[in-house]
Amino acid sequence: MNRGTAVVLLICSPLLAGLAMYAVGVFLPREHTAVVVATLTVPPAPVLKSVIDIQAYPDWRRDVESVVRGDEPGSWTESGPGGTMGYQRLTQSATHVETEILDPSGEFGGTWTFTVAPAPTGTTLTVTENGWIQPPVFRTISAVFLDPHAMMEDYVTDLAKHLDADVTIERK
Repeated sequence: MNRGTAVVLLICSPLLAGLAMYAVGVFLPREHTAVVVATLTVPPAPVLKSVIDIQAYPDWRRDVESVVRGDEPGSWTESGPGGTMGYQRLTQSATHVETEILDPSGEFGGTWTFTVAPAPTGTTLTVTENGWIQPPVFRTISAVFLDPHAMMEDYVTDLAKHLDADVTIERK
C-alpha cells in the first residue's frame, strides 16, 4: 500500500464508521423503558426515606461523591466519578417518587420512578427508567455498550447494603 492510500484510509475509515453508527441509530428507537424490581428484607419506611433523602446519597451510593441542592425546589446536582448530572423531583407520595434527569445538552433525558410496596419478606421497590436518547450515534453506542438496567441495579444494591438488607433483583 502506498502512502497516499494509507492517508485516505486513515481519513475515510473513521468517517465511514461514524456514518454507519449514525445510519444504525436512525433505525433504533429514541425512547426506551427499563424496569428493575427489587425485594428488600426491610420495611417500606426506611426504603422510601433513603430514596427521598438525597443529601445522604454520598454516604451510601458508590457513584455519588457529593450532592448540591439546586435553586429550584426539589432540584439537585450529583457529582461522582462519572461526572455531574442534575435532577428534579417531579412527584412524591407515600409510595411513589419520580425524578427527571436535567441534561443541559438536550442529548438524553428521562425519568426514574420509584414505587415502594410492602412485601411478605419486607419491601418491593420497583425502579422504572423511561428514557430517551436524541442523537442517532449515541443510540447506537448505547445499544451496543450500555446496559439500561445496570445503573438501577447498582442503585438498589447500594441501597440494600446501606439498609443492611438482603435483596433479590429482577429485570423486567
